[in-house]
Amino acid sequence: MQITQHKPDTPFVIRGYDERSVRLPERELTASFILSAEQLIEDWPPRQVTDLTLGSLAPVIQLHPEVLVLATGTRSVFPRAQLRAEIGGRGIGLEV
Repeated sequence: MQITQHKPDTPFVIRGYDERSVRLPERELTASFILSAEQLIEDWPPRQVTDLTLGSLAPVIQLHPEVLVLATGTRSVFPRAQLRAEIGGRGIGLEV
């Protein structure tokens, strides 16, 4: 995995977070979302890990990430084993 220098001029820098929200420079997100360095997709339908399917992850997969960071609140909750295998089979690492 390549590590790149932080670019503070992008609007998609996480400035802080807690169990209910993520803070970006210009806004606070309180519902499910997808975030990359170049794109923000707000109001992503899955609200909990059990809602995740390969279909709901299609917007993530289309971004071709090296790693998917799945924020699940105060406890680490992992997707079902088959979904983890499908993600890994596409060459995407998963961190919960």
